Amino acid sequence: MELIWIILGAVFVIAGLVGAFLPIVPGLPLSYVGLLILQLLHAPFSITFMLVWLGVVIVFGFVLDNVIPAWATKKSGGTVYGVTGSVIGLIAGLF
Repeated sequence: MELIWIILGAVFVIAGLVGAFLPIVPGLPLSYVGLLILQLLHAPFSITFMLVWLGVVIVFGFVLDNVIPAWATKKSGGTVYGVTGSVIGLIAGLF
């Protein structure tokens, strides 16, 4: 049974790495789930590190990954329609 959990955790981590190159796959959350699964099996890290620090970094990275396109469009001189399209794409892309 432990081998199944290790394989499942590894699949999530690999899917997260794939998400670093494919924008369709949410890489950071998938990697975090894989690390949490592996943490529950062997506990190589402290709970504080896994749940607090790494969780904060994952949420911060996920938010930046989704907010930066709209912000960069506005800063680089994009029109209101461009920023609106970027925000609509952000919301539609989450689902």
